[in-house]
Amino acid sequence: MTSPYFRFWSQPEQRMYIDMTLEMVAELAKKYKVAKPISLNVAFALLPKLGIVPLQSTGLADKNGRAIFEGDIVRLADNTAVVEFDRGEFIAMAKGVCCRFNLLVSPEEREIEIMGNRFEHPHLLPS
Repeated sequence: MTSPYFRFWSQPEQRMYIDMTLEMVAELAKKYKVAKPISLNVAFALLPKLGIVPLQSTGLADKNGRAIFEGDIVRLADNTAVVEFDRGEFIAMAKGVCCRFNLLVSPEEREIEIMGNRFEHPHLLPS
């Protein structure tokens, strides 16, 4: 089994962190006068107070080989959808069409393409 892989959106800084270490969380905690995290579990619990949104990797790639994360905006057939984690699985919902991410289906068969993410590219969100 592999460890979960995350990227992190910082609301205060309006930027994406590809990898966030315990030291980085401790620096942000100090900056925003929040208790210093003593472990990764405590740091993870502090993230919402710091305006940091963790976005987990689905463990899958789109048809171009790019890793798909929570919050990604994807083209799914003729629809645009946002990847979400719901009830223990990753899904993409678009205009009544639901795509469940299946490890047994190849990226080419899924025909999913990442267009951006909901934080850096909100103009791409489905209306």
